[in-house]
Amino acid sequence: MLFLASISREAFDEIAWPFKLQLSTENVWDVFVLLALLRDYDEHTVCLTVPHQGMQKDQFKAAMEERNECIVHIGQPEINHICDGCMRVYEVKHSDGKISHEKCQPIVSDGITLGHACCGVFRCTQPLQNNCDRFCAEHCGLHNTCAITGCDHPIRCNDVKTCDNRDHQQMEQLHYAKATSAFALSERLLCYRVAYPDDALGTEAPDVTTADLPDASVSLGPAVVEENIEWYTVKDGQVSYRFEKNPGSVGVLEEGDEGLGDIALTSSEPCNAKSDASNRKFRAQFGRQRTHNEQTAVRTLTLNGAEAVSNVLDFIKTIFSVQGAHKPEHFIYDTACDAKQQVDARGDKWWADVKMCVDLLNADGTGWWFNMSVAKQINVWLGSYHAICREMLPTKYNFFLDEMIRLHNIFTVQSLQLRALNPHPSQAEQTMELDEQAK
Repeated sequence: MLFLASISREAFDEIAWPFKLQLSTENVWDVFVLLALLRDYDEHTVCLTVPHQGMQKDQFKAAMEERNECIVHIGQPEINHICDGCMRVYEVKHSDGKISHEKCQPIVSDGITLGHACCGVFRCTQPLQNNCDRFCAEHCGLHNTCAITGCDHPIRCNDVKTCDNRDHQQMEQLHYAKATSAFALSERLLCYRVAYPDDALGTEAPDVTTADLPDASVSLGPAVVEENIEWYTVKDGQVSYRFEKNPGSVGVLEEGDEGLGDIALTSSEPCNAKSDASNRKFRAQFGRQRTHNEQTAVRTLTLNGAEAVSNVLDFIKTIFSVQGAHKPEHFIYDTACDAKQQVDARGDKWWADVKMCVDLLNADGTGWWFNMSVAKQINVWLGSYHAICREMLPTKYNFFLDEMIRLHNIFTVQSLQLRALNPHPSQAEQTMELDEQAK
């Protein structure tokens, strides 16, 4: 900066300098990505090659995708980590009087919802082409279909997301009216785990009248991300809007938040899809959907390895089946009872020698050998990147989080060394000779 300040802008103009003199966000991201890629390629003694054509934002995409795939198939560099803090070697006395030594190196898993925007079709894994899209290229045609779930009528014009049904139109108006009213603040508080004084926000949402609603003939804004679970009801000619905190989202409900989010207006046209009970819930997708959660697997000191229970079981089995990884003796998870039942029902032999528990106590029951809360602690740290990565597309999103975890693991290993806990990569022959190690 001092160098730039010492040279007049006219000097750069005279030589037709092609670069800007100010550091932009794009410059910072390019440097971050390039440095991470160069480090990775240098470690593997491979030359990084990128295309010379195309847009700057796409120059490193292929290299990032390759790195992401590498992490999926071989894991983080610390996948074979072992130290005196995360592994215990203990004596076992047998009935014949002999003594052997066995090890215990548990893994703790927990999920946190950061989530990148994804295709609105359930379980579709195709990436969005643009952050403003609600659907991927394969399902792009759904942008022209009414956003109310179950309605397959076409939208009435390009600036709206509902069909000619009056109730559907009012549902869309309610959805966007909340973004321009005071109660939008209450919903955002739920999303970002911000605790405000009790008198800073009332527990009742403000009323929204017809005058508050935007004109249906104008654009209702971009495709925002659906952060909470919302639905609409039509009863006796009235359309009502409700929402509740998504249990998979970042943050928890603060006391008093449960009453937020109830607004209604009169409907002049009963919904054609209304049930005989004259009260039916409608769901809609006016904004982008997000992936459900990031699952972390942590050695019980503080190392990251990377929430239907079945998905978590597959996740753990996958990351500890890669070359060099060591299957944990204990799997610690909040819903380990459900996990155990699913494993027994599947008959998966991979889990036969893995014990499952919620808390792992000392043999005398006086305390913990291991830190059972380490996954939640790591997720607090990981959640601090929520605002940074929430608008990233999948390639950069995964690349960024993988790189931050890698750097975090490096700092953790340095801390373990200072504490004389002997961190080192585990070798196959070492784990097979525990008796010799213990002696």
